[in-house]
This record gives sequence, structure tokens and C-alpha cells, in this order.
Amino acid sequence: MSNKLLEMQDVVIEAEIDGEWRPIVNGLSLALEKGEIVGLIGESGAGKSTIVNLLSGILRPTSGKISMGVVEYEHTSQSEL
Repeated sequence: MSNKLLEMQDVVIEAEIDGEWRPIVNGLSLALEKGEIVGLIGESGAGKSTIVNLLSGILRPTSGKISMGVVEYEHTSQSEL
């Protein structure tokens, strides 16, 4: 039995900027096992909050969307593009 909690593969998140959808997170891959703790670090504007908002389900379609990749949470596919 796998202890995998979350897996993200080649995820691209886009946001509407000046009327065009543009990538703001490009090619993110991440795997998280049950009980594991992960910290996101990076420069200001790197997309840390966007990633957490996406995983929390509070990223609104008007503020961002997954345009490519796969997100699986507890073996349930959330997005297959």
C-alpha cells in the first residue's frame, strides 16, 4: 500500500495578465507522502502562494487555472490535461 498523499506532475498554472493567459508557474512536479512536511521557498513572485492556493482549492478560475499537468490527491486525479 502506498503512503502517497499528493502528487503533481508537470503542472503549469496560468493567470490572466493584460487580457492574455500567461504561465506563472511552469512545470512543477512534487510528491508528498503521508506524514511528510514540505516547505516552499523561493523569491518573491515565484508562485509559492499560487501553488498553496491551488492545493487549498481557493484559486478562483478568474485568478488562475491549471493549463497542463496532473494533480492527484490521495489517488484521486484532480486535473488531467
